[in-house]
Amino acid sequence: MITEVRPRLAITLGDPAGIGPEVVLKALSHPAVAEICQPLIIGDQRILSRAAAWLDHAPRAYELIDLHNADPATCPVGQLSAAAGRAAVAYVFHACDLALAGAVEAIVTAPLNKAAMHLAGFDYAGHTELLQARTKATRVSMLLIGASLRVVHVSTHLALEEAIRRVTKERVGTVIDLEKAFSSASSPR
Repeated sequence: MITEVRPRLAITLGDPAGIGPEVVLKALSHPAVAEICQPLIIGDQRILSRAAAWLDHAPRAYELIDLHNADPATCPVGQLSAAAGRAAVAYVFHACDLALAGAVEAIVTAPLNKAAMHLAGFDYAGHTELLQARTKATRVSMLLIGASLRVVHVSTHLALEEAIRRVTKERVGTVIDLEKAFSSASSPR
């Protein structure tokens, strides 16, 4: 008998003062999630407990790596804070490190607040650039995958004028090469 192994996914909480913790808990309340993967939340139990109080029903049991780095008193809901930005970046870095070590197959990230991240001293435009710095990758692009569509971004999280400036023949070629590499690496063998 062949047993199907569900991939282990590191799921970050995003900004602890934002919608991410609630979204993560709501997603984990769907039985289908546990059927297709082994979720591992990277975050802070205090923030998860706060978000759980807003839900109509208790979320399913979940596995958590508690970084204990987001005191709810310093990360008030809906308010910009360096503490929340620092915690959110730490979640992504920890998940990335787990993936690089082979402890998880992939990471899933809840929304970051770029302004909070910047207040904390992290000058990244978003997840893509943060992950690029952590992995020391030389070429990256954001890839969105749907049931019948793949979109690879030529630019991300930029002012329109800068985004237009980045649409060069060289950058478009790089993005095409990245997509081809992804497609060949992810196609069934």
